[in-house]
Amino acid sequence: MTAVQNTDTWITVLDHWQTLVTGVLAIVAAFIGGGFVHYQTQMARVADRDRLTRRHAAARSTLPIVLSGMMEYARHVGAGLRRLYLSSADDSVPRDAIVGWEIPLLPTDATRALSEVIEAASNEMAEVISDLLSQLQVQNVRLRGMKDDAIVGTPGRRNLLKIELDSYIIDIADIYARCEALLGYARRETDTANADPSSEDLRRALFLMGFHEAAFDRVKEALQRRAQREGR
Repeated sequence: MTAVQNTDTWITVLDHWQTLVTGVLAIVAAFIGGGFVHYQTQMARVADRDRLTRRHAAARSTLPIVLSGMMEYARHVGAGLRRLYLSSADDSVPRDAIVGWEIPLLPTDATRALSEVIEAASNEMAEVISDLLSQLQVQNVRLRGMKDDAIVGTPGRRNLLKIELDSYIIDIADIYARCEALLGYARRETDTANADPSSEDLRRALFLMGFHEAAFDRVKEALQRRAQREGR
């Protein structure tokens, strides 16, 4: 009887030890498995970060050409608005001149390239470039709306007041100035850019686009008022 009890006791002890060892091994396996999963996760993050960095570098390398194209678009739009502004000696622009103006098309390749930069850029630069694209869309919609109104024709009105062109000219100067501010980032001279052009930036853009005659003094005054309202 005693031998049987001793045997049962040893079996019970061994069973408990087996359970304990199994539990310890399970914990060790869990730690090893968790470490491996963590390692895999970290490696995946590093790989994703590397891909994002390479993608950003590739997209950024095209920026100088992209921005040059957008600035060329701004110059074409500015040249058209300048002709409209100077098309008459009085304070209005003939409706026929507006109807006959072919507004330059948006540079869709450039906007697509900028969107690719946004996806890989820092939050700060993504916001700056997003603002540029937003302003570009608004500018183009407003400009085409102006022409559509001229084509439809408002009853009893055949001309457009020049003062109404002021905001369109300032809009395109804003696009030009934003592109110019991004050139340093595009050339890797800096990793930041001004979110909003200052009044001096806008005046410089007007000058570079050809709005330097005394005929455009009123546009410059309107620009100064807008800059003051927006705190630029």
